[in-house]
Amino acid sequence: PYIGMILLWFFVYHESFVRTMVWGVALLFLGGLCCVLSLQRVLGRERRWLWWFGVIWMQAVLVGAVAGFFLYFRDLAYYWKYEEMRTYTNVAAAQSSSAFGD
Repeated sequence: PYIGMILLWFFVYHESFVRTMVWGVALLFLGGLCCVLSLQRVLGRERRWLWWFGVIWMQAVLVGAVAGFFLYFRDLAYYWKYEEMRTYTNVAAAQSSSAFGD
């Protein structure tokens, strides 16, 4: 989940903030589900390891979200800004586009 959240910030956040948050909440929900399923009254037997797995899972999601946020705005925000600023001037409409490769 840690690497998953960082990758969400790197590849999905630029296109859709909502999709990034939906995936983040879904990952948190999975960790919470592990915690709930570890209770004795849910599955008939207490599973402490599953509770700790859920807690560590949710912690990894939150730390990954914070790390991804800082890495995105430290490095990738400027990359996307310069990538989207690319404009071509002094190009006639009749000219071939292959003459102006990036």
